[in-house]
Amino acid sequence: MSISMKSLLTEFKDDNSDFWRWTEHHVDQDQIVVNYTAGTGGEWFAGFLATHEDLADLNTDMRAKKVNKQNRWRINSDLVAKVSNQYRNDYWNTDDYDGSEAYYKKAIANAIEASREHTLREKLQRYRTTQTITRSHEAWCEVHMWPQQFKSFRVITCLNTKDADTWPQFVSNIIKKIWFHEYNTHEDYMDEFENKFAKKVKQHSDMDKERCLALLEYMGKPWTWYKLVIAITHASMKFNIDATMTTMMDKWQSEIADEQINKYTIPLPVPELKIDLLAMLRDKDYEGTYQDVCDFLSIQPHEYEVFETLVDLYFAEDKANQLSEQTVIDLIGATVDYAGTHT
Repeated sequence: MSISMKSLLTEFKDDNSDFWRWTEHHVDQDQIVVNYTAGTGGEWFAGFLATHEDLADLNTDMRAKKVNKQNRWRINSDLVAKVSNQYRNDYWNTDDYDGSEAYYKKAIANAIEASREHTLREKLQRYRTTQTITRSHEAWCEVHMWPQQFKSFRVITCLNTKDADTWPQFVSNIIKKIWFHEYNTHEDYMDEFENKFAKKVKQHSDMDKERCLALLEYMGKPWTWYKLVIAITHASMKFNIDATMTTMMDKWQSEIADEQINKYTIPLPVPELKIDLLAMLRDKDYEGTYQDVCDFLSIQPHEYEVFETLVDLYFAEDKANQLSEQTVIDLIGATVDYAGTHT
């Protein structure tokens, strides 16, 4: 652990407001957080953990499942995710994460005020289900808020660095599971459009929504994530092809940029295990990384044959069908050019 959260908390006045009442709203369970970059298998891994005998009965509400042909998995929201989904803008520190005391002091100050306004401790307890594993893309935004309220709080962080030989698989997974994500219904597609457009219009208030919708319709099926993003970006750029092309290329690069990837390498101020999940899956690393995970969580490992079967059922498809970075670069170029033909 890099810094002491307990020590940092002593620098704030305990005025018995909601933030400080974690004993009163204690949640008697061992909480696990899977911390990972979007599209790289974190939700599958959470579901995989829940297949273990020591965790299965504690996670019957998780319902991990494959949701599309790109091998993307989903799990239900647990109590932490439910609070986070509603109130993250209030208790998170959205500054660039650097693991510093200053970063966490600001986060704690935000959490104290947010808890005072929204009674977050009480809500966490009330939102409890039969699920002890949560997933997060930014666990550093949660660790100042919740650990004191649980019996224990442990984080497994999935690392993906450019010097690792799993980097091509990491890039491929982001392309397939995020950029190529297909929505099951047109209603889901339009719901996502409304959510993304509402966020973007806060930055670009004079966007032409009707023209943007017409462009999205012009792009046709399949109903994919990248079309949504390109259409909305094009509207925010006043339908300027060059500006849209530059913005979309920058967006892709930002997803694999050092400043984004390196955040996961910074130690968290809670019990944490950092692993290369993709290497564990590729190598079926039973005696190394997998055993480390089981030891960290104090759970009994599967027999090797079970471990191998579960890994193959998930990872064989990703391993056999890798996409290169050039794929998404070409996709952006062709789709933006096509958007420019809409009048």
